Amino acid sequence: MKIINQLFLFALLALVLASCKNYSEQQESQTTGIDTLQVIDFTTVVSTESALLGEPREIVSIDDKHIAVYDHSYKKIIIFNGDGDKLDEFGNVGEGPGEWDSMSGAADLNFVSDRFFTNNQGRYLFDLYDRSGNHIRSMTYPQYLNYSHKTLLPDNKLLVVTNGRENALATLLDLNEEGKIIQKIGLPESEYSESRNYEQERVTYSNGKIPENDLNEALAVKGKDGYFLFMNALGELRYYSDEGELIMHINIPENIKRSRFDYVIRKNRELYGNLVLPLRYAQDIKIHDDLIYLFMPKPDRSATELDFRILVYNLNGELQKHYVFVDSNSEYFFYDFAMSSDKNIYLMDIMKSEISKFSPVIE
Repeated sequence: MKIINQLFLFALLALVLASCKNYSEQQESQTTGIDTLQVIDFTTVVSTESALLGEPREIVSIDDKHIAVYDHSYKKIIIFNGDGDKLDEFGNVGEGPGEWDSMSGAADLNFVSDRFFTNNQGRYLFDLYDRSGNHIRSMTYPQYLNYSHKTLLPDNKLLVVTNGRENALATLLDLNEEGKIIQKIGLPESEYSESRNYEQERVTYSNGKIPENDLNEALAVKGKDGYFLFMNALGELRYYSDEGELIMHINIPENIKRSRFDYVIRKNRELYGNLVLPLRYAQDIKIHDDLIYLFMPKPDRSATELDFRILVYNLNGELQKHYVFVDSNSEYFFYDFAMSSDKNIYLMDIMKSEISKFSPVIE
């Protein structure tokens, strides 16, 4: 019986090793098969010297000729043409309709169906404006949604990731009914805790593990027949049907995951107290012409060994392009991006208060 058990264990071990080998080969083939393009030259659209931007936080495309930037220093949404000329601005600090809290300002800048959308963080309000910046209306929302990724949809619905609250990874809100939840998407990876111990989270990262709260971190975007969620600490792209059924999940290439995770581990070992560097593979996700764009900036300025990247997937989860932004002099710190209808990608540098652009080559 002992010999039989040993044979069974050997067979099981061989099976596990074979599975690991197959997984490794699959990851390696996925990595080596990536169409990687190095982006070296950028066109500066808004320069540092122009002083048109003070502290840019978010950028969106209006059409193929215009972009909008929320600047936290000026507390304004500033409109530029594609050549970087300032055309208009709007936004005020105060307590009146459509005015922002002086400390928090605005966030979650969206432009859909000829309307601007912002999150008035300090006052727990969603604000809608027309294309000229005239305030249309405000809507209150639960406090927990304040720091969640939000995407405005054309039918006056709002897609919000919840970090695991509401027993969901994301929810769909109806802005016509003051933010009523009309659908829940995905189940949390772990139970959400309102009480967070940042020192313990740092120690967890230092030990090569992901804290439970961060397992629920996600970015979300609406596809034609469902929802794409990127699990930001897991490096996993998921697709849910309109009914909320999980249809697909794929991991980003292992070498990209490993280099970022190793950096986060090492950095957290250098920190102390309540300081923690969370694991976030991507800053934003967008869909354009049936392609999914994952924008993956560096976690901080000191991460010189990491690259700025954009991964491009088709709707079947197949990796189409891998853009690597070469920056040997650590000159740039791209923080947000926008994609115009003519496929130009605009990159916002928060350290230099600049906007650059390049034209991706995607067949």
